[in-house]
Amino acid sequence: MKIPQQIKYIGREAFSCNDYLQEISVPNGCEVDWAAFGWCNVLEKADIGKNSKLHGKIFEKSPALTDIVIGEGSHEIHTSSNADDWGVFIDCGGLETITLPDSWGFFDGTDGPTGYTEQFRGCNNLKEVKFYNTNTKYKSVNGIVFSKDEKELVYYPSGILDAEYEVPENVSKIGNYAFGNCKMLHHLNIPNDLQTLGARAFFNTSLKDEINLENTKLKHDINLYD
Repeated sequence: MKIPQQIKYIGREAFSCNDYLQEISVPNGCEVDWAAFGWCNVLEKADIGKNSKLHGKIFEKSPALTDIVIGEGSHEIHTSSNADDWGVFIDCGGLETITLPDSWGFFDGTDGPTGYTEQFRGCNNLKEVKFYNTNTKYKSVNGIVFSKDEKELVYYPSGILDAEYEVPENVSKIGNYAFGNCKMLHHLNIPNDLQTLGARAFFNTSLKDEINLENTKLKHDINLYD
């Protein structure tokens, strides 16, 4: 379904529980309110136009949704004082691929509802994060988020099925929560020259007994796992 270009506001729960909607295309400059497309059981693809304003949980518990594209200039807005209502992509359990604009700022490693750990909470099948070529902050390498210069590994999607991963040699920093909730990952190879490990970099993983930091000189947060 392609929403007409003249529509500039999609109301709270406007399409929620719609069992016929398979694809949705939102026009440029549209404001999409809370849970507008929530609980849409057969929704598979969503394309959000440029310069849109998105409230929290707009796709909540739409299990068939595998692909979301967010247009350039779009961003999340918080009109609720309840942090539980924040996070555009929360509980999109089927989500596999997402494309994000430069304006989407939650890859800052912050703890709490504005950080990506909350944005992707319940997105346990997410395998690939993409960015537009114009993005000045981040780049995607095999679906994994790196800083533009590839010196920081920012986010490793929790739906990647590989049991082992080798962090590239040029990476000097692993960001906060970078491998959080990666339950399929059982072995991680870290470069000898790694300098910084962020807070809770291995939160809710089985990596605690697999990583040896004794022979490194890196700086790391005291709490890497909890």
